[in-house]
Amino acid sequence: NIHGFTTHDELFTDSLCRRGIRLSKLHDTIADEADPYLRRASYYAALNLFNEAFKELDLAYKADTLNVLTFFIRANTRYGLIRLMHSIDTTHNAVTITKNAQENTTATVDFDAAYDSVIADYSRAIRLDTGFAFAYYNRGVVYSRIGKFKEAAEDFTKSIEYLKNFAEAYYNRGLVNVLLNDNLEGCEDLSQ
Repeated sequence: NIHGFTTHDELFTDSLCRRGIRLSKLHDTIADEADPYLRRASYYAALNLFNEAFKELDLAYKADTLNVLTFFIRANTRYGLIRLMHSIDTTHNAVTITKNAQENTTATVDFDAAYDSVIADYSRAIRLDTGFAFAYYNRGVVYSRIGKFKEAAEDFTKSIEYLKNFAEAYYNRGLVNVLLNDNLEGCEDLSQ
């Protein structure tokens, strides 16, 4: 089992997030800074309030189009939404939205395109900060999730290059190497 993202959701309690949103709105006096929007987006995402999170991320992008955290947090938020949709749709093919019993309106979710968007955001964050170990790591998690194990191993390696004691990256790289039939390297990483 690939270790998940580095967001540590257990640290975000409902009341802590709601308090953070209120405080952030009170102190949000500088319209051209992305930080308050990013903070609120993180809180909303932790509460699974994705529409609100994406609105705040849009405002963060408008405030600073080159803020690496905008892309990183947006990728994390998109991935969280995908994971939620996967948990709702056990077939992983489509989500059906029904307004009433007689009218069946379906919306098909293209998970491949959704994952591509997540990867694109992590890639943008990496282009803006080439030493961002957590962006490499999280992109590696997404690559492993969609079966691109070679790319995942490369990203886990890069994250280790920038953060030498990154235990989760060693573990995930070990699993991916085993999946790539490189048992020796895989076992070496798993023993880290």
